[in-house]
Amino acid sequence: MKKLLLGFVALGVVVLGFAFGCAGQVPEVSPEQFSVPEVNYPAEAKGTGLEGVVTVGVDLDEAGKVVKVTSVSGPDAVCRGYSRPDVNAMRAEAVKAAEKATFSPAQMGGQPVAWHSVVRVTFTNPDADHTREVAAGPLDGRPMVGTATIMGSTGASAASGEGVHILKGTSSTHTMVSGGVLNGKATSLPKPMYPPAARAVNAGGAVTVQVIVDENGKVYKASVVSGHPLLRAASITAACDSEFSPVLLSGQPVKISGVITYNFVP
Repeated sequence: MKKLLLGFVALGVVVLGFAFGCAGQVPEVSPEQFSVPEVNYPAEAKGTGLEGVVTVGVDLDEAGKVVKVTSVSGPDAVCRGYSRPDVNAMRAEAVKAAEKATFSPAQMGGQPVAWHSVVRVTFTNPDADHTREVAAGPLDGRPMVGTATIMGSTGASAASGEGVHILKGTSSTHTMVSGGVLNGKATSLPKPMYPPAARAVNAGGAVTVQVIVDENGKVYKASVVSGHPLLRAASITAACDSEFSPVLLSGQPVKISGVITYNFVP
């Protein structure tokens, strides 16, 4: 596969393509070119030091034009439903870029076909020093038929992934305490849904989710540490819906880092 390299300030973009059609079919001609408008690092994110990868799913028509944004998540392991000015601004900037993106058509049997693409936009603070690059790969088990990467021209992009990151800054966002196992400390701990695909193969056992709880007791980030792959998404969803009482340190609310463990019995 070819890699398209263009320069943008403080961002990286990875595009993964998936064609619509019969199960298992992959376009005979994969899209090799795409373009996106310049993406800005939001002022709200710069104020907190927030960085990371925002993933935007888009549907495209036979001409390679974006017709619909289907999903947006991130940056990185931030819970999908989490709302905060810097998070919202980063997601909005990524969606804006994805909506205006254009792609070369994919083809099956010599004919252009509609397809689905996942655009991953990496936001990095232009004032920070970064040395790692984003890696592209399949998503949700669907075949990757095309990929291209745009790296920032003022420094390499931050790596994507599920790791926990501490926000930079001089306010209380910098303070975080370790809470260990948090199951017994939650004021609300929803049970994860048992995915039908996992039940069909008797997948079970413990799934451990690393979480960061914000100053208000809401789960800010959730990422799986260990557990069966078919049980991970449901565990992250449940963890993100959990709630905790705010924790005070010297009279000031602080973040909590800890783990939630779910046990699935087939």
